[in-house]
Amino acid sequence: MNETAHSHPVDVILATPRLYLRRYAPGDVEAVFAMFSDPLARRFYPSMTDAVMAERWIERNLERYARLGFGLWGLCLAESGELVGDCGLSEQRVDDGIELEIGYHLRADHRGCGLVSEAARACLDYGFQNVHRDLICSIVHPDNTASRAVAQRLHRRHRKCQRLRGERDSFYTLRADWMGPNT
Repeated sequence: MNETAHSHPVDVILATPRLYLRRYAPGDVEAVFAMFSDPLARRFYPSMTDAVMAERWIERNLERYARLGFGLWGLCLAESGELVGDCGLSEQRVDDGIELEIGYHLRADHRGCGLVSEAARACLDYGFQNVHRDLICSIVHPDNTASRAVAQRLHRRHRKCQRLRGERDSFYTLRADWMGPNT
């Protein structure tokens, strides 16, 4: 049975006109692996080489849900319920501290139609409404032009930051700058 905009599964966290975000489930391994299987995704996530790595991705997020109350959520099309990506919140080590990040990934055949921007905007609002932080960021590899474009549309500020694998771009929004839902 396909889930529709009128019959979301019970684990929906956020919904927008075209999609909904739900908790990952163990049965999502194939969809997660598909999300990372094209050359662009593999360039930035080279370790996602098999179903075991996809299973670990899901397990890490299930652990985050239990520990933090949030994580990356499965991004599903509202019309069909098909899982085509993910978007959500995670804690990331940045420079000498921990920051709340909006992360996102999308299957290649759904890129370029604004789904990630729509999901990321909903996650930004969710983060400021439900997680008590003064800054929410998106950390992007300097060569990932598609992710940079999403982050630039979502956030108002930018800085360079250090991560374990080198310098990255951190696009961020301060709570004081946040205009609230639907802006």
